[in-house]
Amino acid sequence: MVSQWILKWTGIGHEVTFQNVKSKTYLGAPGEIADNVQVIGTNRAVAFNLVKAESGYILQVASNGKVLSVRGGESADETPVIFYHSNEADDQKWYFEGA
Repeated sequence: MVSQWILKWTGIGHEVTFQNVKSKTYLGAPGEIADNVQVIGTNRAVAFNLVKAESGYILQVASNGKVLSVRGGESADETPVIFYHSNEADDQKWYFEGA
């Protein structure tokens, strides 16, 4: 399943938010952002830094350094995305395509 997101600059440094084209919600969490918390769509925008990796980008939460990670490094469709500490594994690298 492909999701479309709008990257919005926050006006602070290189921080951006990700807004879903269809639902208009932002990448976020139901509460505190911590290891193993599942990423959800929320009305509260979370600022991320795009960190260039050898290939792709690591999406790092600006406020606490947690990154987006595919749970367990799985590649199956519908595998949840979680917040996790950065280990620069492939399941934490993201790629962008123009719409």
